[in-house]
Amino acid sequence: MKETVLGFGPFRLDLANEQLWQGPEALKLTGKAFAVLRYLVEHSEQLVTKEALFTAVWPETVVSDAALTVCVRELRRVLEDTAKPPHYIETVHGRGYRWIASLSPTPPVRSPEFGVRRQHNFQPAPNPQHLAPNTQAEVEEAEGYFLKAIEVARRQSAKSLELRATMSLSRLWREQGKQKQAHQMLAEIYNWFTEGFDTKDLQEAKALLEVLG
Repeated sequence: MKETVLGFGPFRLDLANEQLWQGPEALKLTGKAFAVLRYLVEHSEQLVTKEALFTAVWPETVVSDAALTVCVRELRRVLEDTAKPPHYIETVHGRGYRWIASLSPTPPVRSPEFGVRRQHNFQPAPNPQHLAPNTQAEVEEAEGYFLKAIEVARRQSAKSLELRATMSLSRLWREQGKQKQAHQMLAEIYNWFTEGFDTKDLQEAKALLEVLG
């Protein structure tokens, strides 16, 4: 596929600059999620197996299915897609995924502001006061909330609560481009555990660590 800018629905995918646009707005995607999107689009209307995606996106690295699931979930959230019925990404159960939307070459997106990046949370934070920070003040408020939750959990030796709060902070930092700090902090609490790796919290933590790389 030689075209570098492809249109589908209200979106434009700039392969050369690795950006996804909706109108004049540049949508924020993690590197791994964009790589998954790119591979699916480049193999449009074909079955793309999980193994092919693992090889293309995580070369020479062993990751679990959860890492791929996280990326597909992120793409569906940004594209406002659903698994049933899908508009863009079709799940082929037990095998992989297929890009089903029509693609057409389009002119590059030109914006004097170079686009406004829209924030998409990794997933809702596990607390009763869900925070969706958009401004710097809201980001700082959310960060302070999660750091306080981690501090309280540590004082109470509540490792499960500390893990959940740390995952929430890691997701926030990930959206702010602080993936190294997020990985380091999450790895510290994750490595404390010696059992229970089949629980939902630890499975989610493992998947997030793999996404953070």
